Amino acid sequence: MGGGSTDENGLGGAFAAELTGRDAQRAVIDAALAGIATTGASVILCGDPGTGRTALLGAAEAQARRAGLRVLRMTGAEAESGLPFAALHQVLWPLLDEAEGLPEPQRCALESALGVREGVPPQGFAVAGAALTLLAHAAARRPLVVLLDDLQWADPSSVAVFGYVQRHLAALPVVAIAATRRTGTVTGPDGAAAGPAEHDVTTAETGCLAGEVIDLPPLEVPQAEQLLRTLHPSLPEGVRRRVLRAAAGNPLALHELPEQVRGLAADRAESLASPGRSLEPPEPPELPELFEALPLGERLGRLYEDRLRALSEAARDLLLVAALGDASTRHRTVLRNLAAQAAGPPWHRLEEQIERSGLAHVDPELELLEFHHPLVRASLTHLASPAELRAAHRLLADALPATDTRRTLHLAAAALGTDAELAALLHAEADSMAAQGGDAEATVLMARAAALSPDRPSRTARLVAAAALAVRAGRPHLAAEHIAAAEAAAHPARPEPATPYAFAVAYTRLQLNAD
Repeated sequence: MGGGSTDENGLGGAFAAELTGRDAQRAVIDAALAGIATTGASVILCGDPGTGRTALLGAAEAQARRAGLRVLRMTGAEAESGLPFAALHQVLWPLLDEAEGLPEPQRCALESALGVREGVPPQGFAVAGAALTLLAHAAARRPLVVLLDDLQWADPSSVAVFGYVQRHLAALPVVAIAATRRTGTVTGPDGAAAGPAEHDVTTAETGCLAGEVIDLPPLEVPQAEQLLRTLHPSLPEGVRRRVLRAAAGNPLALHELPEQVRGLAADRAESLASPGRSLEPPEPPELPELFEALPLGERLGRLYEDRLRALSEAARDLLLVAALGDASTRHRTVLRNLAAQAAGPPWHRLEEQIERSGLAHVDPELELLEFHHPLVRASLTHLASPAELRAAHRLLADALPATDTRRTLHLAAAALGTDAELAALLHAEADSMAAQGGDAEATVLMARAAALSPDRPSRTARLVAAAALAVRAGRPHLAAEHIAAAEAAAHPARPEPATPYAFAVAYTRLQLNAD
């Protein structure tokens, strides 16, 4: 992202271009970082895909490191959104060696939540308190900047802890900057069934994130024109006007739409060069009218979908597996093995094709396949058929150890119909998550176990258990749904076991009446 001239904050020209029109947002972040020695701060960046949230976090990280501040960073991942405290693990893992200085109850709670030790299930408040104490101890030695990217995909248990920490930063030399979509959702590996229920990450249901909320609106016309001229200086004026109108002030669209125009122009030139066609010069390429009628998010997705369709089926299938997995399954070695199993083109051919497309590349140092933008992953899952999604999840499950929780999540996403053995496995995994303190994640897994249960008694019992877990997670509305489903599944008999059922019903009604 570097190269070229730098702005007043030392950011490279390409990086500075991504931040065009974001001076007000940068000023808020700059002020928070400048005052870190005397007061903590929490900033929440909210915007649609492509509005520059990650670029702003990158600028904040660069500025913090130049100032000698310690940076802890988390990036939410859909594949890990069903794993309790997975996002918190990313943030606190570099500090775990310092956990020995925590009071014993807090240390036990934190280490249990992060899977370092087994013991009594930690309560959410204990984990949140331990996280805050650990951050305070570390910040006393060197001010901390905590960056939380793509928070809409973080697991609910972690989001609740982040919310608690954010509300208690004022007296600490800690600045937390979170980036999330304007209406964020959290889904599991299959986009629904095997992950947490969708939720707005700024609501009380997930911990009520606290801080100064900074909106990232579309760029004003002069700012959009400036960015487009910087990124694509040779674009014909007529095409420039069409792109500006279609992009609607979205920075990512301003970057990507001209590539779509160039692709249309190339296709038209190839068509005109065919035998028997007129040699008259073609009209300037335009974006299809239907394209401009789509919502902006769909426009961006369509751009990537066109490029994905141009790939070979083998390359697209491999990218789908990578999109549904996490960092461990995006490693070059894993992808090479998966390509070999498919008995198609060798990995190096697929890698060349993928990199030429500009949709993804393999990081030379980490050897991880990285997508150009999260919307590429979304486009892959949108294009895939249900059968293709199930097959990809099955491949991911086969690539993971039998004891890995992620394997169970992928098996659940790959399942079709009912499966008593898998339902029992999911039930056990939900119990394990609850023992770790991840009641919100366990709720969804237990409900999935109920859906896979072939017999009525097991299905009813698991729905009751899911309702009880939802109550413990502070989600009375979800508990009410599971109670209703349990009553319907058990009809005409009363759901059993009676004690958790009665508890869930009573508590849920109390909470709903309180609303």
